[in-house]
Amino acid sequence: MKIFTPLPGEYVASALQRGNEMLGLKDLTRKDFYIKPVPRKGYGYALGDKYEGRNHAIFQFPHFFTERHMSGEVLQNHTLYPLTTALGRTRADIVVTPVVWRKICPGCALENFESYGTVYVHSRHVPASVRVCSVHGLKLMDTCTTCSTPINKHQLSKLGVCSRKYQFMFEESDSFSLTYSKFIADLLKYDGPPPRAHQADWAIFSSIRLKYGNEIKQDDEFIPNFIKSEFGVDVKHPARTYSDNNYTILAFLGCETAERYLNLIFNTTESSRLGKDLKSLYYGL
Repeated sequence: MKIFTPLPGEYVASALQRGNEMLGLKDLTRKDFYIKPVPRKGYGYALGDKYEGRNHAIFQFPHFFTERHMSGEVLQNHTLYPLTTALGRTRADIVVTPVVWRKICPGCALENFESYGTVYVHSRHVPASVRVCSVHGLKLMDTCTTCSTPINKHQLSKLGVCSRKYQFMFEESDSFSLTYSKFIADLLKYDGPPPRAHQADWAIFSSIRLKYGNEIKQDDEFIPNFIKSEFGVDVKHPARTYSDNNYTILAFLGCETAERYLNLIFNTTESSRLGKDLKSLYYGL
């Protein structure tokens, strides 16, 4: 029997881990919280004999969630699903429940312990490329600075005691990392329909070409090198085969804010303006 009472914005694995600790159970395994995307049948957009045609991802859930009819609520509020949906990611290898997830913000830890009596992991801190808290602007911790225990081995229930000393360990982040973490946090609030993959690609890569056109003309490897220097990851694949993490980075580089990105997807005036600006840049029209 599991205890599952997620707190506001809590990552699904964090809530399950806290429940296990309350019951004196062992740590989670991947199968306890992994929500698996189901591959599409074919690649068409229209329903028919040959193609399934859906423009959204569907998932297989751990039995714990389906038995209690919590699948939809968990997916929308306690995973990375809203982020992947906003970016039009519907492939069979999208990841809405990353296995590596234990990072905490010292500011959030203090506030959560005071408000809820426990420290927990927020979904907005889970993406691998997020290094700072979007609320406090503090660098995320993967090691407890009080007891030197790695967060991935630290009991969440015991982080509350350690967190009392975190106020002396605050480390401010740079503005670039903070802006990126806000981009992620805002897209995690998305609850609209998924855009078509080609819509997301066009908005993201057109924005990159417009913003960094001169740099790209001088150096074909400008964007991969820039991402490598800022995020420490390699980005060398065609658009739709980028990992979710790398695709999110590209979306941020092009659009900078969630509002800008979503406007390019759903506001025809904004998308038309982007198209005209691109023509002006490349053809002088």
